[in-house]
Amino acid sequence: MIKKIIIENFKKFEKAEIELGYDTILFVGQNNGGKTTALQALSLWSFLAQQWQTKKGGSKAKKRTGAPIPRNEVWAAPVREARMLWNNGDVKDKKSKQVNIRITVYGVNGEPWEYGMEATYSNRELLFCKPTNPIAQPPKEARAVFLLPPLSGVQTSEKRIDLGAQLRVIGEGRPGEILRNLLWQLHENSPEKWGDLKRRVRDLFGMELLPIHYNELADPDINVYYQPILPDKKKIKTPLEIASAGSGFLQFLLLAAFMYVHEKSVLLIDEPDSHMHVFLQRGMFDWLQELAKKNGSQLIISTHSEVLVNAAELEHVTTFFGERPNKLRFRSSNLIHALREVSPLDVINTEWKKTIFFAEGDTDLRILKAWAGAMKHPILPHLDNINFRPLNTNEIGTAKKQFMALKEVIEGNLEAFCLRDGDVSRTEDLPSGFHIHYWSRKEIENYLIHPVVLMRFVEKRGTLPLFQKPAEDYLKDNLPPKVYRDSIKESIDGNGSDFLKGFFDILRLPISKGEYWEIAQEMNEDEIPSEVHEVLDKLNNFLKQD
Repeated sequence: MIKKIIIENFKKFEKAEIELGYDTILFVGQNNGGKTTALQALSLWSFLAQQWQTKKGGSKAKKRTGAPIPRNEVWAAPVREARMLWNNGDVKDKKSKQVNIRITVYGVNGEPWEYGMEATYSNRELLFCKPTNPIAQPPKEARAVFLLPPLSGVQTSEKRIDLGAQLRVIGEGRPGEILRNLLWQLHENSPEKWGDLKRRVRDLFGMELLPIHYNELADPDINVYYQPILPDKKKIKTPLEIASAGSGFLQFLLLAAFMYVHEKSVLLIDEPDSHMHVFLQRGMFDWLQELAKKNGSQLIISTHSEVLVNAAELEHVTTFFGERPNKLRFRSSNLIHALREVSPLDVINTEWKKTIFFAEGDTDLRILKAWAGAMKHPILPHLDNINFRPLNTNEIGTAKKQFMALKEVIEGNLEAFCLRDGDVSRTEDLPSGFHIHYWSRKEIENYLIHPVVLMRFVEKRGTLPLFQKPAEDYLKDNLPPKVYRDSIKESIDGNGSDFLKGFFDILRLPISKGEYWEIAQEMNEDEIPSEVHEVLDKLNNFLKQD
């Protein structure tokens, strides 16, 4: 088992230390945060170790020079030129001293072991590799690390290729091109596992995998057929080739075949949930762990799936936010109690940001984004990267419970900002670090009721001039005169969402409440009430704390 990896000068990382040490590890974080780079680093370590053993392992020379590797043979981390493997492309430091990629892996296999590999840049098409300790023997894990990227498509035809060629195809991000090879290997070499796969496919997808008949003398292509099973348990007579199957089904077949073929391995799986419906993701994750345990394999998985994160033990999660990966820092003694109110993903996001923004629903955030865009407010880019919690209620108690639950487990200061309707009962009984702004109007939709804006919105929907008079008449007849004349300073007394529903019903426009943020998109800065400016300023100052 691999316990830890230290990565130096490789791609995104100048130096990163990642604690592993469990049968299943999840890498979780933002896009371009380094999750795939970390997987590639482990794969590259294995590749370099095997290259060294193949090219230099039998040498008895006292001075061990590096083993040469052409750039186009580095399938573990394919790049257009060798320099792109180095952090910032820096192959030399400011004193013109050589900068080496160094990947050191620590593990245990009966006894603890440590093995490091480093790569030296030669030119854009060549690099050299050698162990950091030339006399050390590589652990067995160095020959059993396999990286599987997400499925990128399945070819209509596929010829049989050996393991080395398969690894190259996988390294280049084209695992769909070897799916039939993996299935054929499983079919030929492991009848029991093939039978297990058939049962799982039948249960999960209602498909029957058919026996694979491959004769390279008769046909160089491997073909894999299946038959959908109808509700009456009958099968469609004409079998279908897997090239015609759905992406979720193919992704599952790829994961299954890969797991079955590579036993007793360290399996690096990049986004196994891609293409899969959320109902299938949980079952897939449980099955991956079950099979890995049975096969004696270690799983290291990169994911964006909330389903997978919420199904995992938080101790098994490494986060990729900011410059380097980190283990979660939380008080495990309070975790069970906290998870009654919040999800593991809430803990992860809050541990990262240290701030939470509460509002009634997603529409509130979308309206704020539209207003910030019209005002060119500095908060705009931050609203796409905010730790937002839609409450789906106006009860302040829900926000307080979630805040206190997170405060129990998150180390360090935690702050919350809650945006609430103006017609609710107010409370001053707030936890430390919990801030509230009450709208002066009844609800956020009241700030959208501006006659000129509403007419502009209706026009954009293509219903004018046919409905121009009914729209104008409705606004004149149903808005108080002071609101009709000056909707920047004045507001209706009732709920803005109810007024808007009545307006769109008269015009027979199928606009739902969830689409009201599109009205805000039509507003110019001088049509937005001053209180909106105040709220965006408050929220911007609040977010500067994270």
